[in-house]
Amino acid sequence: MKLRHLVVKNFKLLRDVSVAFSTDPKRPLTVIRAENGSGKTSLLYALRWGLYGSKGLPESSRDLGLSATYWPPDLPCDISVRIEFESMDFDTLAGQPRSVETRYVLMRSVTETRRLGREVSRQREDLVVHAFSDAGAEKLEDAAARALIRRLAPDQLKNIFFTDGDAVQRFITGELGPRARQSAVHEAIRALLGLDSFHTASSDLIKAQKTFKRRLAEAPGAGGLKLVIDDIERATEEHQILRQKAAILQERINNITEAIERRDARLYELKGLGDIDRIRKQRETAKATLEIALGQLEVHKRAQRELLKSEKLSWALMGEPLSKGLAALETLADQGVIPGTSLEVLRDRLLLECCICGESLAPGSEHRQAVEKLLSEQSEVAPEKQRLTALLHQARPLGAVATQAAADHETWLDDLAAVETDRAAVEKQIRDQAEALKECEEAMRRLEDADIDRILDELARDRKQREAFVADDRELRLQLDSVLKRLADLEERYKLAKSQVQVSTELQDKVDVTEDLVRLVQQTLETLEGDYLRRASEHMNKLFMEIAGSTPEVARSVFSEVRITPAYEIEVLSGGHGRTLDPDFEINGASKRALTLSFIWALMEVAEVPAPRIIDTPLGMTSGGVKIRFVDLLTRPGGSELQVVLLMTRSEITHVEGLLDERAGVVQTMSCSKDYPVDLLNDWGGDAPLVAVCECSHHQACDICARRDDAAHQLAHRS
Repeated sequence: MKLRHLVVKNFKLLRDVSVAFSTDPKRPLTVIRAENGSGKTSLLYALRWGLYGSKGLPESSRDLGLSATYWPPDLPCDISVRIEFESMDFDTLAGQPRSVETRYVLMRSVTETRRLGREVSRQREDLVVHAFSDAGAEKLEDAAARALIRRLAPDQLKNIFFTDGDAVQRFITGELGPRARQSAVHEAIRALLGLDSFHTASSDLIKAQKTFKRRLAEAPGAGGLKLVIDDIERATEEHQILRQKAAILQERINNITEAIERRDARLYELKGLGDIDRIRKQRETAKATLEIALGQLEVHKRAQRELLKSEKLSWALMGEPLSKGLAALETLADQGVIPGTSLEVLRDRLLLECCICGESLAPGSEHRQAVEKLLSEQSEVAPEKQRLTALLHQARPLGAVATQAAADHETWLDDLAAVETDRAAVEKQIRDQAEALKECEEAMRRLEDADIDRILDELARDRKQREAFVADDRELRLQLDSVLKRLADLEERYKLAKSQVQVSTELQDKVDVTEDLVRLVQQTLETLEGDYLRRASEHMNKLFMEIAGSTPEVARSVFSEVRITPAYEIEVLSGGHGRTLDPDFEINGASKRALTLSFIWALMEVAEVPAPRIIDTPLGMTSGGVKIRFVDLLTRPGGSELQVVLLMTRSEITHVEGLLDERAGVVQTMSCSKDYPVDLLNDWGGDAPLVAVCECSHHQACDICARRDDAAHQLAHRS
């Protein structure tokens, strides 16, 4: 199925909107540019309503009406959607099958009347489908039209073909809970892979088998056959339940075994970083030694300071010069040069009023006058002699100390050398221990980044959990063996009892045939489901890893694998340790969107379903390389049947214009008049809001779609 053209009338604000779709296999992309509130979601739901009727709309909105809320009450509103599409069908020519392209035009219409309040009344919806082929035009009967839609776009797949980018994450997250998510994934897989017919056939055959067996049990001579049949049915049901439990349990064992293997491999990689306990001890030793050495350094610094500011140092430095100076002064004294004056002695005597000879020097006395005269005469001696004489008197008492200081000089130097040697040794120890501590800290940082403790804890937990799973598995296997033995016994009893029943050969044959067919269909279904599930899971993982830019081989990768389990759950495993992530709390919005769309893309490609892929707001919450890889994946040409329609805002288009230029065969712009004058530049007129479509590409703007931020997006005006 490939869309060609869409015309919508009076659906919400889409009063008269026409949209074309690219059918070029080399440029399979159609881009509909529209800002928030400009009709993207309405267009998506108009398509869904056209194909599926009310079932195509969200259940919560089916009673709210299809027409715009501004539509006058009690005035009938004619609503219609016209979808033109094409499909490759099979025909025969001269008895030979051949593929022929058929063009279809589907028209769904309804008349709706709004009442005061929220009440809405509708006339019966009308669906008309015309087929156009080489043989001419043909109006399909109602049953044939509905069968065509079921074949080309099954109702169960409306959320796959027509995707709301913000709501699509229900497959992996949301408030519905894990069971609802499992059910959604299972339903999508069964519908997209076309397995419903097998399930229906299996169910119908089982019903027929039970009917024939009951008829057989009611025949003459059946005896205890009915009891045996009832026992077989109960045992079969029990066997199926046990098999399902065993399959889920085996999947859990496989998953946890893989996680253990990944953690073991990671620990092996981390061995080169060293033993964390040994490094911790080395770090503590280095810390303690460093603290002691720093304390010792302070002791040596204090000792060095005391030596450098001690009086002993002063005497040691000045002792020799002082001794030489004193010797020179004594020589001068011996030569009679000094003391050349006795000023200080005379002054002392006058002050004491007593001469050194014992005579009184009382004021006014003759002796005092003689001393005062002598003092006056001595004052006229040269200043140099005065200084030398004073210095002689000052230096003589220090002579003995200077002599001892000269003797102590060598001792002080030895003390200083010892302190400096000890300080240098401690400083070297500090440098060595600081380097050792730095190496330990770096090793610990690497080990803590690797989170070895957590890996070890998780490894112990997983091994314990696996032991519990294995024990449960052994118990289940024993129960299965017991049920199988009971079934074997019951089958023998059934064959014996059946052989004694007096019924027609026809009934016997029907029973035998239905039993064989049930086994065949169930085996085929199991094979198909298992094979398709595996292929879809592998392809989903490949697509998601490509979008996320995740490399599982790198330990710091956020993701290591995504997969679909046999229990129909989508699991996300973290990088490095392989822990299962909670999609609600441990996966960002862009990754959720990428994962869900990878799931949908994988199913469609594995199933080779030729259907359009329409996504509203595909790039919400994405940016950078993820955004570019996302668009590359969504729009990559992949055969003549591929068709992709993206309803995008301007911000989503930013930075992916090159890919759109390369891949898009059709680009159009939708705008809504309600945005004037705040965002929209021009007033279209009219009393009610409406949506309009223009031919502007993502590089252009015109009088219809021009907005006040066009300059920021570097858009060229199109007349």
